[in-house]
Amino acid sequence: MNTPLRTLPTRTLRPLDLTEPLPCGSPFVSAASGLAVVDGHFIVAADDAHHLGLFACGSTARGRSLRILEGDLPENPGERKRRKPDFEALTVLPPTSAFPSGALLVVGSGSTANRNVAVLIEIDPAGRLTGQTHRRCLSDLYKPLRSQIGEVNIEGAFVLDGDLMLLSRANGSTPDNHVARYSLDGLSAWLSATESTPTVPSSVTQLRVGVIDGVPLGLTDGAPHPDGGWVFSAAAEDTDHSYNDGALAGAAVGIVDRHGEVTYLARIQPNVKVEGIIATVDAAVTTLTMVTDGDDPSTAASLLAATLPI
Repeated sequence: MNTPLRTLPTRTLRPLDLTEPLPCGSPFVSAASGLAVVDGHFIVAADDAHHLGLFACGSTARGRSLRILEGDLPENPGERKRRKPDFEALTVLPPTSAFPSGALLVVGSGSTANRNVAVLIEIDPAGRLTGQTHRRCLSDLYKPLRSQIGEVNIEGAFVLDGDLMLLSRANGSTPDNHVARYSLDGLSAWLSATESTPTVPSSVTQLRVGVIDGVPLGLTDGAPHPDGGWVFSAAAEDTDHSYNDGALAGAAVGIVDRHGEVTYLARIQPNVKVEGIIATVDAAVTTLTMVTDGDDPSTAASLLAATLPI
């Protein structure tokens, strides 16, 4: 059962500015989606580009970009939105036969036909991204999920208890978020590109988080909690479509326990859309680190932090 909505203050750690501009000319990441840590760096997806942003943890120095797809997107905003791969989630995969030292998985949302792209980036034995990329088609992965839930809009991905968790976001016409669980062992053939047979999720569950001003909260990312269960970020955007953005009524973060129940939910302040989250625990204190997407290409996204009072 959802807990009462409370307020959680956040603090800004840094803007996501870059040493070199992206091909579109932007000297920063404006639309940050997903968040992971590899080799002491925060990794974010620029959801309106073919690049990731890499920022040293604990530093305010400008980050660098890493191209993961060839080609450049159009400068026209509408055409750029139509053609972008919409990388919305990323997570570090443990070692597999295909990737002996693990890999960073970056996934497209699946909300349109051209957003069914995933990129795997190899990690070397020292724990660093190699820059060696492998492209995978997500159509076979999303097809069985789409047959179960209808519209797919993947906004979060993380590994929990040996499974890959994918979070499909709610909107005004589809108020239920969906949590799909895939066995990593079952995904081995897809990861290694040796098999294209559709992989069926081991479970798909609905998750209604709550509403802000009558607008349903849609999951925008998730990550394991070191003490068990997982954390999530969510946004209440006034839209009934997985493609079109809407006015932001508010954003929230929360915790889901091992049984799939929301045990903590708080509206974040100030009112910004968070699209990436990770959780760390130190001295029994949980710290959430988050990245923002302001739907404004002229403004840099930010890295935020908040401390849970539990």
